[in-house]
Amino acid sequence: MSELVPAYSIAKLFTAVAVLADPVIGLDDAIGTHARVPEALGHLRIGDLLRHRSGLGDYFGWADYREAVAAREPAWPDDLVLERAAAQGVGDPGTFGYSNIGYLMLRHALEQRHGVRLTDLLVDRVLGPLGVSSVRPLDRTDDWAHVRASVVPDVASYDPRWVYPGTFAAEPDEIATAVAALLGGALGAAIPDILRRSSLRLEVPGHPFATPGYGYGVMTDGMPPGVLGHGGGGPGFTLFVLARADGSAAHIEVVADEVDDRPLVAACLRSLGC
Repeated sequence: MSELVPAYSIAKLFTAVAVLADPVIGLDDAIGTHARVPEALGHLRIGDLLRHRSGLGDYFGWADYREAVAAREPAWPDDLVLERAAAQGVGDPGTFGYSNIGYLMLRHALEQRHGVRLTDLLVDRVLGPLGVSSVRPLDRTDDWAHVRASVVPDVASYDPRWVYPGTFAAEPDEIATAVAALLGGALGAAIPDILRRSSLRLEVPGHPFATPGYGYGVMTDGMPPGVLGHGGGGPGFTLFVLARADGSAAHIEVVADEVDDRPLVAACLRSLGC
């Protein structure tokens, strides 16, 4: 058994799959239909939240958030983050703007509908069926005990609840295998088809992707995409997982440090022969 690592934002890919697979949650639905959120945010569409095109901002731009994380303070309550986002207002939908707050609301929609925490839901409905058996929760500081022995005290004191969209720990190879299995149709043909068709082009100068895009929880290259995946990063780790669009191969890169992920993306592309 290899060492577990925090998936960080790679979990967004699997959260998106859980949303897409849910027969009650529709892409055109307002998030307020499925989650208890501030009134000012309730009209935002599920599909726009999945693609980071809802007009929401992100808490990473808040100086006091960055300071609190650096000081290893306990995470703020979810409701405080949502209320602050509502008070700051929402821009017009349609333009890409990466928003962890959007995926926080999607997590709430899934958890409130099914009555279980995100990790348990993903294991039951997505990760387990895709063959991932190594998942461990990453919801509390104590959960760092699941992660590789090289975690230093400064990382182990980081409160994972700062990852408001939710995340988990798992073996890197299993994460890559799961993405390949997903795109290969292990959960049926409909979801990978939706993921491939959902991508909209982005202008990202200097990125290793020739034609970058972002769809429903997937970072993509090509129109239509030839590869799909997602990155993740936070205290102690930077990751990127990428798979061929047909699921025939996948690769993951993990660095035990907080670094620019572009070399990791390039390494994934080389491994897949792209």
